[in-house]
Amino acid sequence: AAMFSDTLGRLIPVLWRRSPELGPAELLTEVNREFPMNPVTGQYFTIVCAVLDPAARVLTCAADGNPGPAWFRTGERPRRLALPVPPVGLTADASFEQARVELAPGDRMVFFSDGVTEALDPQMRPYGAEHMLQVLGVDAPVAVALDEVLQDVKEHIAGGTQDDLAMLGLQLDKY
Repeated sequence: AAMFSDTLGRLIPVLWRRSPELGPAELLTEVNREFPMNPVTGQYFTIVCAVLDPAARVLTCAADGNPGPAWFRTGERPRRLALPVPPVGLTADASFEQARVELAPGDRMVFFSDGVTEALDPQMRPYGAEHMLQVLGVDAPVAVALDEVLQDVKEHIAGGTQDDLAMLGLQLDKY
């Protein structure tokens, strides 16, 4: 898995340099074409690709088989960007959609792997997306909120094992 991640980490920048006009959805379509599922091992992967234009305050995002990011705006309920597509490689001719979000000062965006929401407690109950959104919804800087979720997930699994656990947050300054 580590070698595969390294290969993918090198391929994506090459594809983007070769075709900088590609948006996240088109880039993932190219990655999907390059990495069909291995029929022997059944290996596939999930990925999120996002581009932030800080001057325009616009985030463009596409995901393959990964939960869409959570979007938090002050004074509003958290939202999830729904990007329903299969993981990379499952369908050779898959096409991917992207979401475009106009961010406002104070907005937070959190990307996370399914290992967060699917983390199981000793009774085999998942952590859950709604619970994650509730913990992330505290009015705190995004780094603090991510730390709170990670600690909460660790307490939830109570020393058990889990899938990957990855989170990335961004917060748009209020000025």
